[in-house]
Amino acid sequence: MNNLIVLYHNLKRFIKYGLICLCVTLLIGWGQTYLPRQFALGTEPPQILSQQPIVNINTLVQQGQRYYKNGQFTEAVSLWQEAASQLADEGNQLQQARVLSYLALAFQQLGKWQEAKDAIALSFNQLQSLPDSPDKSLILAQVLNNQGHLQLSLGNAADALKTWEKVHRLYTRLGDETGSIGSLINQAQAQQSLGQLREAFKTLTLATMRLQRQPDSLLKFTAWSHLGELVRVVGNSNPSDPNWLSLKEFFQFNTLTNLEQSKSLLDKSLILAQSLDNTDAIAEAYFQLGNWANDTYHHQRSLYERTRPSLQKIQPVLDAVAQAGDYYQQAITLSNSSLISLQSQLNHLSVLFNTQYWLLKQRHWSNAQTWWQEKVVPQLPNLTQIQANITALPTSHTAIDCQIQFAQLLVTLNQIQQTVSQNQVQVPTIYRHSIWTRLDGLLTATFDKNKQIIQQSHELEDRRSEAYATGISGKLYESTQNLENALELTHQAIQISQSIQAWDIAYQWQWQLGRLRKAQGNIDGELGAIRSERTRSAIRSERTRSAIAAYQAAVNTVNTIRLDLATLNPDVRFSFRDEVEPIYRELIDLLLRDETPSPQNLIQAREVLAQLQLAELENYLQEACASPNPALIDQIVDEHAPNTAVIYTILLDDRLEVMLKLPQCRDVACNVSTPSRSKINPSHSKSGTQPTLQHHRVKLSPRQVEERVDQLRTQLTNPQRTSRYTKAIQNTSQPIYNWLVSPFESQLKANGINTLVFVLDGALQTVPMAVLWDGNQYLIEKYAIALNREPQLLAPVPLSQYPLQTLAFGLSQVRSDFAPHQSFSPLANVEIELSQIPSDVKLLNQAFTSQALQTQINARPFSIVHFATHGQFSSNPNETFILAWDKRIKVNELSHYLKSREESLPDPIELLVLSACQTANGDNRATLGLAGIAVRAGARSTIATLWEVNDKSTTDFIRLLYQQLTNSTEPMSKAEAIQWVQKEFLKNENYKPPYYWAPFVLIGNWLSLFQG
Repeated sequence: MNNLIVLYHNLKRFIKYGLICLCVTLLIGWGQTYLPRQFALGTEPPQILSQQPIVNINTLVQQGQRYYKNGQFTEAVSLWQEAASQLADEGNQLQQARVLSYLALAFQQLGKWQEAKDAIALSFNQLQSLPDSPDKSLILAQVLNNQGHLQLSLGNAADALKTWEKVHRLYTRLGDETGSIGSLINQAQAQQSLGQLREAFKTLTLATMRLQRQPDSLLKFTAWSHLGELVRVVGNSNPSDPNWLSLKEFFQFNTLTNLEQSKSLLDKSLILAQSLDNTDAIAEAYFQLGNWANDTYHHQRSLYERTRPSLQKIQPVLDAVAQAGDYYQQAITLSNSSLISLQSQLNHLSVLFNTQYWLLKQRHWSNAQTWWQEKVVPQLPNLTQIQANITALPTSHTAIDCQIQFAQLLVTLNQIQQTVSQNQVQVPTIYRHSIWTRLDGLLTATFDKNKQIIQQSHELEDRRSEAYATGISGKLYESTQNLENALELTHQAIQISQSIQAWDIAYQWQWQLGRLRKAQGNIDGELGAIRSERTRSAIRSERTRSAIAAYQAAVNTVNTIRLDLATLNPDVRFSFRDEVEPIYRELIDLLLRDETPSPQNLIQAREVLAQLQLAELENYLQEACASPNPALIDQIVDEHAPNTAVIYTILLDDRLEVMLKLPQCRDVACNVSTPSRSKINPSHSKSGTQPTLQHHRVKLSPRQVEERVDQLRTQLTNPQRTSRYTKAIQNTSQPIYNWLVSPFESQLKANGINTLVFVLDGALQTVPMAVLWDGNQYLIEKYAIALNREPQLLAPVPLSQYPLQTLAFGLSQVRSDFAPHQSFSPLANVEIELSQIPSDVKLLNQAFTSQALQTQINARPFSIVHFATHGQFSSNPNETFILAWDKRIKVNELSHYLKSREESLPDPIELLVLSACQTANGDNRATLGLAGIAVRAGARSTIATLWEVNDKSTTDFIRLLYQQLTNSTEPMSKAEAIQWVQKEFLKNENYKPPYYWAPFVLIGNWLSLFQG
């Protein structure tokens, strides 16, 4: 899936939100008339020459153009056929070829594909016998241009790209700058259709740069509008491209995010369209701005979902939807194109319905009812007319896309109805609405229309659209609980997708198949005739296994294409949460749904968790990471750390699953019996020795976990340091201890465990495990603690050199007049901190610049890299950074600095220390930023703070920590070294409150720096 996006749901979303990028065409040969979605970019042809009065044939052609623009394609065909006939009679093959290419476009709009192909073929035949000349080259370029448009409309984007490359060469040879630029824009359209968005971005950037030397025109509008759309979807995918750098400077983009850059371009395209006084172009600009606001809604929704409950604000989400609606309504009001109006209505309803469903799922009952009454109800009467308008469209890919989108609208509406039915007391206004009595009629008509578009896709030989149309029909049946028809169509969609190796489509229908098989297993009614409970249970088990197989197939497919999940624009990565993450979690749910999951299911669930964590981290970092290897953590525990246990947590919709990995059986523990606990399930090895995986579950929703964690996090960072404060922390953290550790206490003690490694999920990642209270003491008083994410774990390698090679950076001062430093205070004790570190190179304040970092880190190998500076970890990479003298070094930039190091110094950094950083306020997924920095740095281990701590206490903590870490005579593990310092702090009355010692966490390899 490497072409920036090949996940079909993203490409389909890109198409349906931005048809201009695929279908907007403009025949400059007809003057400066803007004809959205209809004409191919060309250049001004010579006037038709004829032995008959010139006005006759010219009038026929020009009147045909006017009919075409008004959507009167049949009338345009009639006039152009007459013009072509007259030109044939007088033997004017050159101009006949041009008019025939116009005919091809009109036939295409009427869905008469064979006639369109024949017209293009006849056009080429007329040109073939003519001698070479500039006029022939010019007409040939126009005919090829229209052929490319026909190829693209038929789904042959690769052929269209080759054709437009020929057109570009012809126009370049003719010295036609406008035609050359137009052909570049068309190439970008084909590249977009192929999913080659990075290449499309580069091509369109070149075209836009060349247009800067041209006067304002509709061609410039088209380029700006295209580029605004691409920046929205792709981001600045070629940051080092000189054309893009020049454009960023010209448009003043250097300090803007991708979504802000997109908005600026789209605003400029609107202003340009208004200055040209072109109504259709203005409508197109509003349509694109509506799509931008649609993405802003998803971005705000993602921000809401990753924010701690006490800090969540829903209004920015609703405001973004309202803004999208305003833009779409402007497009509908202004447009002369029925297609722009139809697409705007579809997109508007889509975002309204999605928001309605989301409000219901979030249980915002009051907001849900208000939204329904004020936003959704006024639009419901449009459904019937929209359905009729789609039906009236001629056979085309645009019609198929519109029908697919309409079917998805009804899927969402059905989901709304089902959720409302389950919560009718909370949302009575929605429950009583009359739309539900009309829904069956809409569904019946849609089922019939879907059959037609599946057949039309087949006739157009567009197997991708056929696969998608078939799958969405199955999804519609799934929403109505017609499992038999849903299964049949879903199987067909999978077969079509696999036959063309369209894995980006296949995984969606494999996921759908898993849901359907899971639903079958949950239906007991059809098993009622079977008297034997054992038989019924066997059937249910078989259906569950079948569902697991389908889910696993979907996960396997996603894993093969996940490398390009990372290439999405960071501002639109919300689709990962909606379209990818649920597959992994639903599979884990199935694997662990039994009260006593099998050993194989426990092992498989752990593997799926590792794959999810990897996909999530790659999606965050926007690049590939090493494949997860759960066996590596087993190897480290069994061979290097026999006193270590690993605790895994998995948050599902209705419960928290916890698994324990113990070391492989050793002689001293082989005869220890496992206590009988109804909620604990040991996973026995084949040899029948001590269990190595154990399982426990707690009936909790993710929301309950988030609220508990939120309360604890608030208490931990409270400026009050009283005994009352400490007691509150203990009371709040004890339930978390009971969830995660208490069920396994006897096994941990029996196995002599002194170190716990946590692989945490969701909100649990945002609080330190050290502070968990068992009723008598903190967890850190009993165990050394480390955190881990599978993609971060690197195999241990012992260090041979001593003393350790350390590179230290620090910032004790901040520049009050420097924007990147604003909101940060000086760290007065940083100089003392660095003086107590046994470092080989120390760069402080003005010496600590981004360039100095890059130079020093590549100069020679270092075991430890220490940053004593402000920094922030966030679930948004743009907000994850460490502060240098000259800038905020973002996580992606850090990776860039380290890439050259990997080539000359391939050994990873043993330990990365970030002693004054903090997680973003209120961000439930902020530790992704911490994991991201660790992975970008290529560090085996990372020590960091979850919140900014008192400057003096940090200095004391770091001094004691390095004393233990660098003691090669009696080496401690890194986890034990942190534990030792934290226990020392607990003995100190000044530092006893958890605020001072709890935020220090170790991520990654927890072993000693010396023993490997």
